[in-house]
Amino acid sequence: MMKKNILLIIAILLILSPYSFSYGIEGEHRIKMDYKASVGSVDPNGKTIKVNVNGMVCDFCARALEKVFMKEKSVSGLTVNLKAKEIKIYTKKNMNLKDNIIKERIKDSGYIVSSIERF
Repeated sequence: MMKKNILLIIAILLILSPYSFSYGIEGEHRIKMDYKASVGSVDPNGKTIKVNVNGMVCDFCARALEKVFMKEKSVSGLTVNLKAKEIKIYTKKNMNLKDNIIKERIKDSGYIVSSIERF
C-alpha cells in the first residue's frame, strides 16, 4: 500500500512538473510576453480608450480581457500590448463605456487599472 502511494505521488509530480516551468519566481507567466493582438474592428466614428493595466503579463491574461470586453455592446474592437501593459478599447459610433465599468471588468479579471485616457 505504501509503495502504491509513493508511486502515485511520483507520477503526479512528473505529470505536473512541465507546467511549473511556465511560471516565474514570483508566479508570473512567462509565455509570449511580447503578445500584441487585435480583436474586432475599429469603428472610425467611435472613440478610443487607452487603459494601462498592471498585472497583465502573458497572452492568457490578454485573451481573458479580450473576451471580457468583446462581450460589451458598446465595444467594436480591442488591441492588447503586453510590453506596454495597455489595452485600447474601440467603441462603436455614439456609444460609450464608462470608466467605472472598465475598472470593474479589469478588477474582476484580476488586474489593476493604473490609468484611463480617452481620444
